[in-house]
Amino acid sequence: MKVAILLLALLLGLAVFFISVLSLNLTGVDVTSRSAKLGMQTLSEVLVFLLPALLSVWLCDGSLSQLFGVRIRHSRWQFFVGGLVVWGTSLTIVSVLTSWNESLHFPVSMQALEQTLRAFSESSEREIELLLSGRGLDSLMYALLAVAVVPAVCEEFFFRGALQNFVRQWWGNEHVAVWLTAVIFSVAHGDVFGFLPRMAMGALLGYLYFRSGTIWVNTLVHCMNNGVLVLCYMLLPHDGQLFHALIENKVGIPWWLILLSCVCLAAVYCGVFLRGKNSDQVEVR
Repeated sequence: MKVAILLLALLLGLAVFFISVLSLNLTGVDVTSRSAKLGMQTLSEVLVFLLPALLSVWLCDGSLSQLFGVRIRHSRWQFFVGGLVVWGTSLTIVSVLTSWNESLHFPVSMQALEQTLRAFSESSEREIELLLSGRGLDSLMYALLAVAVVPAVCEEFFFRGALQNFVRQWWGNEHVAVWLTAVIFSVAHGDVFGFLPRMAMGALLGYLYFRSGTIWVNTLVHCMNNGVLVLCYMLLPHDGQLFHALIENKVGIPWWLILLSCVCLAAVYCGVFLRGKNSDQVEVR
C-alpha cells in the first residue's frame, strides 16, 4: 500500500514536471541552454523525488523526522566520518565495476539493442558534459548545487528514506530492502552500462542509512560522490581525458590495491557501523 502511494506520488511529480517543461516551450523559453538545463535538472529532482517522498511518508507514517532520521545528535559524528571513509575506500571497487560493466557485450542476436543502449548512454554523457561545461567560480557553484547537492538530498529522501523503508516494512528484511532499492535506484538512472557500480553505490548508501539512523550520513556520501566528479571534470584539463580515464578505470588498478580497499572497507564498516551500532537506528513499524 505504501509503495503504491509512493508510486502514485512519483507519477504525479512526473506529470507536473512535464507540464512545466511544456509550458516553458510554449512560452518560447530556450530550454536547450546550459542554465536552463541546470534549472530543469534541479526542478525535476524536487518534483519527481523529494516532494513525492515527503508526501507519501507524511500520508503513510505522519512523522517525517522519525522515519527519515533528520535530527542529528552530537553522538552521531562518528557515523559521518565513518561514512566518508567507507565511501573513499569503496571508490576503487566501484571503478573496477564500472570498467567491467562497460566492457560487457550482448549476444550477436542483440547487437542492435546494444548499439541503441550505448548510443543512449553516450547521449546522457553529453548532457552531463553540457551541464559541467561552464567555467568560473559561479558556474562551478551552480553545477555543484544542481548536480551534487540537490540530487543527493532529493534522491536519498526518495530511495532510502521512503522506498527502502517501505520495502523493509512490507518485506520484513533489511537486506532485501537495501538491495532491491539499490537495483531500482540503478535502473532509474537509465544507464545499462553503468548499472553495476550504481547498484553497488546504492547498496552502500542503503546500509549507511540503516546503520547510522540518520538520512544525512548517506546524503553526505552521495553528495561527495557526485561533487568529486563535478570538481574533477570542471577543474581538470578541459578535454576531460584524465577525467574519463579515472572514472572508466583506464589508468589501471593493481589487484593488491583492490584487495586492500576491500579489507579497509570491511574493517571501517564493521568498526564504525556494526560495533558502534546506533541506538537510534531506523526501526521497522
